[in-house]
Amino acid sequence: MRPAPVKVCDLPDRLLSVEDAAEFLGVTPRQLRQMRRRGDGPPYARLGHKSIGYALAALRKWISSRTVGNTAEARELAGVTL
Repeated sequence: MRPAPVKVCDLPDRLLSVEDAAEFLGVTPRQLRQMRRRGDGPPYARLGHKSIGYALAALRKWISSRTVGNTAEARELAGVTL
């Protein structure tokens, strides 16, 4: 009998590629790169001249820090004033 496949979300210390991190977050790799350039994306590690990695635990923490309970909180997080 084959063992069950391991899902990325089951590996807490895994370092993800830009493509895998984008898929985990539900955005495109291009959107993730844009967030990184603007400075409002999740923390990342520069692994070489062109190589970027995202720690799965850091992605989960970043998502948690952006979780809001209502639209007023969402506007505050986005820096929007009315």
